[in-house]
Order: sequence, then C-alpha cells, then structure tokens
Amino acid sequence: RILTSGQRDKALDGIVNIAQMVDASNARIEIMAGSGVHPDNCQEFLRIGVDAIHLSARAMKDSQMEYRRPNISMGGIPGISEFEIMYASEELIRETVHKVGEFYAS
Repeated sequence: RILTSGQRDKALDGIVNIAQMVDASNARIEIMAGSGVHPDNCQEFLRIGVDAIHLSARAMKDSQMEYRRPNISMGGIPGISEFEIMYASEELIRETVHKVGEFYAS
C-alpha cells in the first residue's frame, strides 16, 4: 500500500498524479489518497480508482485551560493555539463513510 498526496501538500491538488499512480499500479499495489481528504471531496478520489482514502477528520474544540495569556505562548510557537484541542471528529468520519457508501451504491 502506498499512502500519497500525489506529490502535493493536499491530495486534491495532486489528483492527476494519484490517478497516474493508480493506472501504473495495475492493481498490484494499493493506492491510498491522503492529506486534505474530507466528506466533500472523498468521492473525487474514488472516481479515479484509488483503493482507499485516509483522513484525519480533524476538528478543533476549545481546551479547558483556565489561565490564558494570549500575548505569550507556552511553547514559544506562534500560530499554534494552546487554547484549542485537535481531535478526530466522529461526525466527519460518519459523513465520509456515508459518502463512500453513496458512491459504491450508485
């Protein structure tokens, strides 16, 4: 199995390369598209014949941190919020599974 974004930051931007990999694999190697895959675009990857898709189903929620000083970051890395928690969204996973089911039912 090869997990790929088609040599781009996001798999949708690399979909032409991913399609070429699918064709070149001749079903001997499983091609899995990943990076930026979500319910709204997952069927695009299925249309080009990928064997699997990979997604983080990433969502953010507010952390329970009580003491907050927004003018200084704990890790010294601006742009990464320490007031939010990233998690895999069950709702996004369910939506994606539903879209995949719709694709194969049609």
